[in-house]
Amino acid sequence: IELVAAIAGLSQAQISADGGDTGAALQTIESVQAQLDTIVSACGRATIPERIYISPDKSFAFAYPESWSRLSPTAGVYALSNDQRVLSAAIDSNLGDPLAPGSVIVVVGILDIEDYLSSGGSFDEFVAEFQDEGINSTLDFVGATRTPEFGRYEMRATNIQSDSLEGVIYYLNPAADGKVIVVIGLTPRGEYEPFTPEVNAVAASVRYGADVAEAQAAQASPATPTIVEQPQPPGRPLADITYASAISLTDFNADINVRSAMLSPDGSMIGWHTPQSDGLICVYTFADGQTVCSTVPEIFRGAPQYIIWSPDSRYITFSQDFILRFEEADIWLYEVETRRFINATDDQIDRWSPVGGTRDDNVEGPLWIDLAFTWGPDLNLYFYRTELPDPSTMDLYTVGIYRQNPATGETVLIRDITEDFERFSIYQNRELEFNGSIAVSPDAQQIAMIVLEHDLDSPKSGIWVMPANGSEAPQQLVAASDLTAGLVTGALQGYKFAVPMGLAWSPDGRSLYTLGTTVYTGTLDGGAVIYQIDTGTAEITPLNDFSAYDRETLYSADDNGHVPAFYVPRGAVMSSDGTTPLTLHAFENQGGLSALRVVDGALQPELLVAIDDFRPIPASVSSAARDGKLLLWGYLFLPGE
Repeated sequence: IELVAAIAGLSQAQISADGGDTGAALQTIESVQAQLDTIVSACGRATIPERIYISPDKSFAFAYPESWSRLSPTAGVYALSNDQRVLSAAIDSNLGDPLAPGSVIVVVGILDIEDYLSSGGSFDEFVAEFQDEGINSTLDFVGATRTPEFGRYEMRATNIQSDSLEGVIYYLNPAADGKVIVVIGLTPRGEYEPFTPEVNAVAASVRYGADVAEAQAAQASPATPTIVEQPQPPGRPLADITYASAISLTDFNADINVRSAMLSPDGSMIGWHTPQSDGLICVYTFADGQTVCSTVPEIFRGAPQYIIWSPDSRYITFSQDFILRFEEADIWLYEVETRRFINATDDQIDRWSPVGGTRDDNVEGPLWIDLAFTWGPDLNLYFYRTELPDPSTMDLYTVGIYRQNPATGETVLIRDITEDFERFSIYQNRELEFNGSIAVSPDAQQIAMIVLEHDLDSPKSGIWVMPANGSEAPQQLVAASDLTAGLVTGALQGYKFAVPMGLAWSPDGRSLYTLGTTVYTGTLDGGAVIYQIDTGTAEITPLNDFSAYDRETLYSADDNGHVPAFYVPRGAVMSSDGTTPLTLHAFENQGGLSALRVVDGALQPELLVAIDDFRPIPASVSSAARDGKLLLWGYLFLPGE
C-alpha cells in the first residue's frame, strides 16, 4: 500500500512540473523520497532474521541477525559477527587487525559519561571527547558527525576507517543513568555498504532501562512457533532391519573420538568432540566420507561433558562439566550447516569457582548452572538449572526446569522445583544411555527425570514425571529403591538397588525404559538391567534377568557352554522406531547386539548380531538413528538394504 502511494505521489509531482509549479513538484518528490526510504528500511529489517539478547539483569537489550555469532561481554562490551572466527581476534586486537574478506563485526558497548567527562557533561560533549581520544591508534574518524533519525534514541554517527577497515560508529543517548551506548560496525575496506542494513538494524534495536520491556515482549511472542506442528519422520521399523555385522568405530574411521561419538538422528552424520587439548567439534558425513572440524570458542574453556544432537540433526548440543570439574556450565549449540557456535544459556559469566565466586570483572550475576539437558520432539531444549543470585555464595539458590526455543532464544521457566529436591540432584553422568537423565514424551506433554540426591538412599531418589507445561509438581513414578528385580543374587548386599542411568519413552507414552546398574553403588559384578515401567500403574518389568545367578555362576559356563555374563548390558539404545530396547553386551572376546522384548508376559531376548572378535572400546555413550544405524559404546551397526 505504501509503495502504491509513493508511486501515486511521483505521478502528482510530474503533473505539478508539467503545470509549471516546480516548487510543488520538488516538495512532493522529497516527500516520496522519505516514503521510499522508510519502505526500503522496513524491507531491509524484514529480511534480517533476529535473535534477541536481554542481559541477565534485564537492563539492556538488542537484536542481531540469527546467523551471527556473539561473544560473552567483557566489561559491558558485546561483540557480534557473521564469522565466528574473527570475533576473538578482533576484540583481542582492540579492532586493530584486518578482518577476513566478507566478514563484518559489530561491537556494542555501554559507557559512562563520567569515565570520559570527570565532572559530567552533555551527550554531545561526550561524543566530542570520545572522538578526541579515539578508538585505537589505527582507526580514524572521517567526515562530519551526523544525526541519523532511526532507532529509539537520540543518535550521532561518524564514519571510521583505517588502512584495512571501514565502517561507522553510532552514539546512542538513552537519557538515563549517565550512560551512552556505542555501536561500532566494521568490515574490510570497500565492503561496508552491503552490511549497512544489518549494522543499522542492530543500532536501531538497542533498548536500555525501562525500554527493555519491549524486547521482552518481542521475545515472549516469537515469530517461530514454540511447538513444531510437523514432527520428525518415524524411524525405520525394527522388523524391517537386518544387522549383518558390527564394526569397531576405530576401524571404521580412526579419526573419530569414540568416547563421545554420537549418530545424528537422521543417520547422515557422526558428531563428536575432541579431547580438551584440541577443543574441536567434528562431524563425519557418511555420504562423502568427509570430516569437518570447528574450534570451540576459547571462552568455553575445557572439553564438553558429552554431546546430544537436536531431533532435526541441525544442532550439536554440549556444555561444560560442572559435576567433576566445577566448570561454569552453559548450554552451547553448534549449528552444523553454518559451523557457528551459540551460547544458548549465556549468563555473562565465563569463569567461576565454588569458593571464589565469579572471576569475570564487572559481572555480578546471577550465575546459571545448567546441569542436564535434552531435546523434545517439538524441537525445543529442555534443561535443569540451578541459579545463584550471588555467584560468590552457594547458600542462596533457586532450581527450575526450563524450556528454550533455539530458533528465537525464547526461554521460559516451566516450573520452580527448589522446594521439591535438593540442588544438583538432576544431572547427567558421563555414561549416556537412552536419552539421558531427562526425557520428553513423544507428544511433548510430559517430562521424565532421574533424581539422585546426595544420599542415594533418599526416598526422593528415583524417576519422576511432570506435565511439560509445569501446571503440576513432579510426581514420583518409582523410587530408586524399587529397582532391585533382575539383579545378580547377592549384588544388593550393602547398596540395596540399581541406579537408573538414562530414560526413554515408548512411542505411545505408556512406558518408560531405564538402564539400572550397581556400578555407582559399589560393585562391578552386580549386573545391569533394563527396566520397563508402566507410566499408568508404575509396574516395573525387568527385560533381562540375572537373579538366578550369583557372582560366581554369572561368569561360569553351563553345560551348553553358555556364560550368563555374556548378556549383561554394556550400553543401551531404543531401536530406530523407538519400540524396543537394544543392548550391547559381551564376555571376553565374544560380543553381541540383542533386542529385549516381553511377549505374552514372557521375556524373549533376541540376539541380532554376534561379534566374534569383540574387544573393549573406551566409550560410554550410545545412539540410534532413524535410518537404522546404531552406535553403542564404540561399535557401529549398519542396517542392510
